[in-house]
Amino acid sequence: MTGILKYVFYASYNTVAVFMLLGWILFLNTYFNDALLPSNWMTSYGAAMLLRVVIALVEAAVVVCVMYLVNRLIGSLLFPAKTRIAFWTATLSFAIVLTVVIVSAYQIYRQGL
Repeated sequence: MTGILKYVFYASYNTVAVFMLLGWILFLNTYFNDALLPSNWMTSYGAAMLLRVVIALVEAAVVVCVMYLVNRLIGSLLFPAKTRIAFWTATLSFAIVLTVVIVSAYQIYRQGL
């Protein structure tokens, strides 16, 4: 692969991975995360939303760690001289997910009041 094509492949792969991560978090938040929340912790709507956000961010952190390991493997094959690319990709991925989760939760919280 040529130099620019490696970056295009790497960026495309990570863009798809972030969208899949957001879809996975949405799916888990919609169908499974309520089973993880004890009923005595849900004293108010705000507390329930905060717990859902925390669970979503923990799930995102786990998946981003797995993405980091995969990116490190792919990055070492594509870019042998650049070892920090996987770290920055994981950081950027988690920042995107963090922003989307917090903004979405705030929008849902505002509608629920």
